[in-house]
This record gives sequence, structure tokens and C-alpha cells, in this order.
Amino acid sequence: MLKKGRETSSLPCKIIPPPKGCEGLFPNPGNECKEPIIQLDRIGSISCDGVISGRVLCDFRPVAGVAVTLSATPPIVNFADSTPITDETGRFSTVVSVPRGTPITSGVVVTAAAVVAGQSVSDSISVTVDCIVCTNPILTLNPIEGPVGCEGAPLSGRLICDGNAIARAPITFTITSQSKRVVVNPNPAITQNDGTYSATVVPFIGINETITIVASTRIGGIEVVSEARQLTVRCVKCVNPVIFIKKVSTINCDGVISGTVLCDGVPIPNVPVTLSGPPFLQFEPEVPITDVNGVFTSRVTVSSGTLFQEAEITASAVVSGIEVSTSRIITAGCLFCRNPELTLNTPKKVIGCEGAELTGKLTCGGIPFPGASIAFILTPQEGVTIVPDPAVTGEDGSYRARIVPELGTVGTFTIEARTVIAGVLISSEVKTIRVDCECKNPVISIDDPGKINCESPITGRLTCEGFPLAGVEVTFSSPLLAFDPNPVVTDENGEFSTTATVPFGTEPQETTLTATGGGATETITVKVFCKKCRNPLLTLKAPKFIGCDGGKVTGRLTCDGVPLKGNLVTFTTSPAGAIAVSPNPVTTDEDGRFTAVLTTTLGVEEVVTIQASSIVSGTVVVSENEKIKVKCVCKHPEIILEDPCKINCEGEIRGKVKCEGLPLAGVEVMLSSPILDFDPNPVLTDETGSFSAEVTVPSNTPLTETTITARVTVNGKTITETIKVKVICLKCRNPKLTLNTPKYIGCPAERISGRLTCDGVPVRDAAITFVVTSDTPGAVTVDPNPAFTNDMGEYTASIRAGAGVTEVITIRAEAVVSREGVSSESQQIKVDCQCEDPRLELECVKKIRCRAEIKGRFLCKGEPLAGVKVTLTSPLLDFKPAEVYTNQDGYFRTSAVVPGERPYELTTYTARVEIGSRMISQTCKTVVGCERCKNPRLTLCTPLFVGCEGEEITGEVLCDHRPVEGVNVYFKVVSSHGEEYILPNPAVTKADGTYTARIVPAKGKVDIITITATAEVGDEQLKKGPFLVVVKCPCPPHEGKE
Repeated sequence: MLKKGRETSSLPCKIIPPPKGCEGLFPNPGNECKEPIIQLDRIGSISCDGVISGRVLCDFRPVAGVAVTLSATPPIVNFADSTPITDETGRFSTVVSVPRGTPITSGVVVTAAAVVAGQSVSDSISVTVDCIVCTNPILTLNPIEGPVGCEGAPLSGRLICDGNAIARAPITFTITSQSKRVVVNPNPAITQNDGTYSATVVPFIGINETITIVASTRIGGIEVVSEARQLTVRCVKCVNPVIFIKKVSTINCDGVISGTVLCDGVPIPNVPVTLSGPPFLQFEPEVPITDVNGVFTSRVTVSSGTLFQEAEITASAVVSGIEVSTSRIITAGCLFCRNPELTLNTPKKVIGCEGAELTGKLTCGGIPFPGASIAFILTPQEGVTIVPDPAVTGEDGSYRARIVPELGTVGTFTIEARTVIAGVLISSEVKTIRVDCECKNPVISIDDPGKINCESPITGRLTCEGFPLAGVEVTFSSPLLAFDPNPVVTDENGEFSTTATVPFGTEPQETTLTATGGGATETITVKVFCKKCRNPLLTLKAPKFIGCDGGKVTGRLTCDGVPLKGNLVTFTTSPAGAIAVSPNPVTTDEDGRFTAVLTTTLGVEEVVTIQASSIVSGTVVVSENEKIKVKCVCKHPEIILEDPCKINCEGEIRGKVKCEGLPLAGVEVMLSSPILDFDPNPVLTDETGSFSAEVTVPSNTPLTETTITARVTVNGKTITETIKVKVICLKCRNPKLTLNTPKYIGCPAERISGRLTCDGVPVRDAAITFVVTSDTPGAVTVDPNPAFTNDMGEYTASIRAGAGVTEVITIRAEAVVSREGVSSESQQIKVDCQCEDPRLELECVKKIRCRAEIKGRFLCKGEPLAGVKVTLTSPLLDFKPAEVYTNQDGYFRTSAVVPGERPYELTTYTARVEIGSRMISQTCKTVVGCERCKNPRLTLCTPLFVGCEGEEITGEVLCDHRPVEGVNVYFKVVSSHGEEYILPNPAVTKADGTYTARIVPAKGKVDIITITATAEVGDEQLKKGPFLVVVKCPCPPHEGKE
């Protein structure tokens, strides 16, 4: 600024453009357009109406006056102007609309095309559109239990409109976070057939705050927002990790070792734990991974013939760069059992549906043998389950288990107990048991629906001998009522539901309702009516006064003195915004009553009028107006400052301003300190009452303690809060940043690394940014960028070449130390990811039931190419993930998921690969659908003995008693000597639902193995087993001798 009275001279203000054709900056002299592009702005959905916009560029400069042609496939989007003209900024836009009544439709492709400088360009986006008939949408976001750690937390909720569930609607999440180090995945989420949606809160390391999450969508042209939910998220770097091994009794031949990894008292999941011990102990796995509770588990096997002795087991792990370990002394051994005896006691009487107990004992020479696994061989295998199987002998050598029959099981079974000690099979006497769990007394029960006003849901359940009867048809009848649907089928819990309707004009009376199914019948008497309401009455009772803590309103809705159940009551307030009513609308209960909560915000001092309304027999009924005096003014403001710990040169100060327990938004906070600077200062609080500012420590400040004071003035009252903090900012005389890179990279990703030090001391938690110079945009990708240094000042990242790129690139690393930038030496890397004669192979799956694996391969000149990004799309299918990379053999795979429940229909899915400027794609046709399976079933039939020639295992997969084709059945084999082979694994079910595989034992094996089969049908995970199989394939006498 020029001071007054000072002599000045005028300065010309003229913008001189650069000369045309500056090399590398304006590459096209004469304004010739060489590379035109058109870009559509990405939007997620269009509900009834919206805006489609975009821009046209050429050589990265806007192009004006271009006619853009817009279209949609399928043609259910109407454009107000289907050929908009770009303005001087190259942008274009038009209003779009969707016909009223259009259901939610995903995968609608909107395309923009234009001709620029004689070249045709186009761009497309995929959107979800709708314009359903919806007058009262309600979107809920369920309360979130906290606090949440690094593993994240599930989000869920539901979208309904006019009482109906809304499926396939995109739900968008908005997060209010100071650190912005938390996301929601997926965002948006898609609602299922019942209107529910789910997603996951995913925090990044370094977050420790309370965030706010809101869900929103636009449906039927109406914007709807959920209630805001607060969640405390804590995912901080580990400071004090520890590891424990759980106390173990004597290990006799085999046992289980487990323990826990904690950090700062919090369980740490996904940590590899290395187990070690003397040579006679084997661990499976040797490196278990901790689960969500921080627990690791491994099976320990003692070498046969080992005398019982003390052994030290050590568990070690690395948590956040810190190595921790612990040890425990156990007693272990595995001696041959002389004169073994295994007894099995079974009930003599017939076993009913309630089941019965099995007992027995294992001794060696009359001495109890503890810790042995007792497996049970049951013939036939179907109809009865033994729990647990295997059982484990106690200190006295005894064991217990229970026989649990399935409903409908009648017959005779043989049962035998078996175990293996030091490689020797020990069996009990084979016992015979009789089971009679036939359904003799089916019972159907109907829940009391109360008084039925025109219509009401009817629910109940069907059981037999205490077991729920699933998949059974239930029929309803009544001399007066109608039912929809009728009949219905019970679910897996034996439960059923339908809707009963009373004819209009019915006077209050009693009638009967009968449900019949599974050989059972139940009749109840209900009171019903459905007539025009002559005298509807809606009452409302509100408090005369509410403060900052809010209040509640109550009321009742009746018709001719009879309570109306299930009616929606809506509230209106004046002036709007002074108070909030939740829920709004509210539903009346069985007595016609309702309750809602009133809340307000700080600073409100009003007389508010509130009124309730409802619709009865097509007529709007309103309550009398109630007046409420609302006063929520701040009397006791407070400041809360968070302790920032030690600040090294730069940091952040955070805090909150509250009053009467509520956040104060828009309050000016003045920060002060004897030596520190703040930016911004003053700072304003946000809607949650939170504020933050950057803190700067003067250069050359030694380690010292100072104070930070925050001051605010609320309603004329000034308050302050002061905290002590340690600060330091010594100039780094010799910052050093190294960068180690390979000299050459092909298509697979390679590793780059380095270290940051200051005067020889490692700098931790520093952001390392990578700068790449190349001729080709996107020649390489560095991930992550930036990377962060660990406690040793070290960092790592991966570098991946773009497919089709061949050039030499230059890369350097940059960081900031003590407010000064530091760079590594630039490194040159030869990038060669050529691809001649590219070929994309995509495996076509003929039919997809709910979920299927999609596989393919990418080749160049017939050779596999690794590290190539493959993008998969489909009008109906979701892919998890939708972007995958090829492995060393050129293969890629992902999962195709049918969203929600839908009938089978024909669709396509496409895989695309971008090679340089070329786009290669392959498309498959498939039939997809997902009819939820109410009663899925997996069977497994295994042999008792397997010799060297191997044996066949068989089974089938059924859904509601129908065969399911194309299901992968996976086998898990557990053996004391390692895994036996099962081929194929997985096996795939045929058209009749059956599958076949074969056990192929290795030579030299005499063992008992267990086989478990698993399969996925829809969203159901099925498991059968484990079943014991005796493997006898010893080496011939001449083998193994010199």
C-alpha cells in the first residue's frame, strides 16, 4: 500500500500474452486443435430431475461454440436441451427429467458427443435414475456403537417411502471430521430389497476424534436426510505393544497354543505372530494371524515317542515397528500307549428329539490319558449330530459329548469312538443306538394382532417337538377377513406373516381367524372393524416451557372413541426451525397414543406454535394448536483444549466450545501464547463447536515449556482456558533424504525406499512426496504418495509402470524438515512395459446365482503380462473389486455379485484394459438372478478307510429341496502329518446338485484325518463335517531301505 503524501509514478497495467507456439507450454501455433476431448461431470443419480453438465477442451484449452449431442441408454432420461452449446469456458449444461413412475434403474448410460476441429469425441457416465411415486420418504441411520478402532465399524439403515421399502437406491454418506482421516466404503451404498443398506466406516492411522456421519439420498424427486450420528474413532499409532501366551496344561501328542497381542491395552488384529520351540514341537500354522480380538491360535504336535519334559514356547511379533516377545514353559510328550482301552457308554433307551449324553474314558495300562481327541464314527452319517466332535479327555481320562437328532430322524445308528496316540489307532466297542425324533405333535401359534382396524399384519410360527418347521406352507381362512399373501411359507425360524384386511364398512364385531399348516391348525377370535370415521379426534399435549434439555409431546388419535393403531401423525411448528420434532411423522400405538421428542438449539428464545395432523378415512384431522415457550440461552459457556503433547516446529491445537452441554457454533476463539504463533487467529467454531489452528514454534527454540490460552466471549461473558505444552524447533543443519530405486522396471510393480535424517537423527512421521518427470502422462504410479517415515526415518512405496509405456523417467523424493524443503538426488529409471499383439481373455460364466468368481487373463504376443489394470462393468452385476491387476501369470480374478433378490434375466459383463491410447475389451453374456434360499443344505459322504488307491467322496447341494448347479464345494483336510490331497478342490456341483472328488493319499501314511466341506449358497455359508477317515498307505517293505 502507498502511504499518503508520498510521490508516486503511474505503472502501466497491461497483460502481454506469451508468444504463440512456446515449446512445451503452448504447443499448437495458430490455435490449431490437435487433441480435443469432451468430459461429462460425474454424478451418482438423477431423481425426477437434475442437471447434466460437462466441458469441451482441446489441447487442454476450453473450446466455445461447440454443439454437444446428449443421449441416454435406455432412453428414459429427457433432456430439456439435447444439443447445448459450450460457453467461453468450454462448459455446457442442461436440465434433465425422468418420467413420473419410473422405478429405480441403475446402469443408465448418458453420452455426450461432439465434433471438434473435424474430430469426433464422446464421453459417457453411468447413473442411477428414478422418479417413483413417493410422498413421505424416511431414511434412517442406525446408532453406531463406539468407540471404533482401526478395524472400522459397520453402518446400516433403511430407506422407506409411504411405508414401503425402497430397493436399489444410492445412499450417500457425509462425514464431518477435523482430521479428514476417515472414509465410508462403499459410498454410495445401495439399498437391498427390504430397503436396508450397509457400509463400513474405515479410519486411517492417526485419527482420535469424534466424527459426525449423515446419510442422504434423493428419491422420487425429494431430498431426504437421516439423523446425524456421532462416533468416536480412535486409530492411533501403537506406543506400548505387549504379547501374551495363554496358560496351557500338559500337551499330550497334540494341543492348542493361543495368546493375545495388545497395544496400549487395545487388541490388535491382523498381526503375524511367529511361534518357536524345541525341535520335537511342530506348529500349524507356524505364523498365525491375530483375529479382531487380537487373539492368535496354532495347533501344536509333539513328535511320536517324545518323553514328557518341559519345553519353552516363544511367541514374537512386530507391532508398529516395535518387536515384542514372550515365552511360556509347558510340559509336552507323546509316548506309546501300552494296553490302551477306550470305552463308550451310550443310552439304552430310545433317544428322542431332546437328545442324549455320550460318555467314556481313555486309559493306558489302567492310567487315565488326558488331552486326547476322541472322534466319533456314526453310521449312517445323516440325521444325527454329535457335539462336540471331537471331544477331549479330561485329567481323569474321561470325555463327554451329546447326541443331537434332527427333526424327522427315525432309525438305528451305530457309533464308535476313535483316537490316535503316537500314530496308533485306538477304537472303542461299536455300539448301537435307536433314535425316534419324528414330528408327532406339530403346533401352530398365532400372535395376538389386537383390535384390527381395516388391516393388520398377522404373524406366528410353526413348530414340532420344539423344532421350527421351515419351508412349510401355511393357509389362512376366516368368515370375514381376506389375507394377502395366502398361502405363505415359513422361514428358517418356522415363522410366517401375512396381512389381514377387513371389508370397508364393517361395524365393530368379533370374527375368527384360522391358520393351517404342517398338520396343525390354530383358530383365534379377533375384534375387527372398518367403517367411515364419523368423529375423528386428534389430541396433542405439549409442555408450556422447554429449555436446552428439550422436552416431549404426547397425544392420541381415536375414531368414534375407538383408538386408531398404526396411523402416521405429522407435526408442524411455527416459526420453523426454532424446535425440532423427532420422529416426524410418528406412528400411533395399539392404544392410538404417540410420543415425540422436542429439541432446540442454543440462542433460541421464542414462543413456538405446534400442531399435529393425520389422515383418517381420507380426511385430514388436525389437533388444536399448542404454544410452547422456548428459551435456550447460554449461561455457563466452557472451553475444552486438547493437549497436543510435544510440538516440533509445527503442530495443531484443537478444542471445543460448549454451553449447557451443547456445542456453540460460529464463536470466535482468540489464541495466545508467550512464544507461539497461530494460524488462523482468531478461529471460528464449526457446527459441532470444534475449532483448530496451526501452531508455529519460532526457529532455534530449544526444548521448553510454554502455555496456550484460548479466550471466547459469549453473551458478553468472557472465559479463558490455558494448557501447558512442551515445544522445540532447532534448525536442522544437515537434513538428508535418500531415495533407492531400481534401474529398470517392467510391468510388475517394484519397490522404492529411502531414509530421512536430520543431523544424523531419524525423522519420524514425515511426509515423503514423489515427483515424477516423464514424457507420457501417467507413465508410472507411485503408491502411496506421499509415504510416511517410520521410527527409523525409513519409508517405502511401490512404483508401477503403465501398460504400453516405454521411456526413461526421472523421479525424486521431497520432504519438509524444520520448515525447509529437502530433496533427494534425482534417479532415472528405464520403464519398459511394452505390449505387442495384446489379447484379453475373459472366462464366460453361463449362469450366476447370487455370486460367482470371474476370471481372465491378459497376454502380449502370447506371453502373460503382470501388473495390468483390468476394469469390469455390467448393467446388473456389482464387482468386488471392480478394478483388479493381473498376477505374474497374467491372470486376474474378482467376484461378481447380484445386488439384492431378483428373478433370472439375461445381461452382459465386460472387462476392459487400456494399453497406451488403445482400449481392449471382452464381453460375456450370462443369465443372472438371486432367489434367496430359505433352506440351503450341503451333504458330504466320506469313506471310513482309504488305501493307497484312494477313495471317492460325494455329496450334494440343495436349496429348498431343489438341486443347485455350479456351486464350488471346498474341502479342508486336517492331518497330524500334513494335508492329504483331494482332487479336484473345489469340486463343482452338476445339474442334479451332486459333486464328486477323490482322496489321493501320499505313500507312507498311516493316520486319521478329518475332512470338512464348505460351500456358499447365496449369502449362506454352509459347512458339513468334520468327518474322520482312516488312511492306511504304508511304504512297501523294500522302500526306504538302502
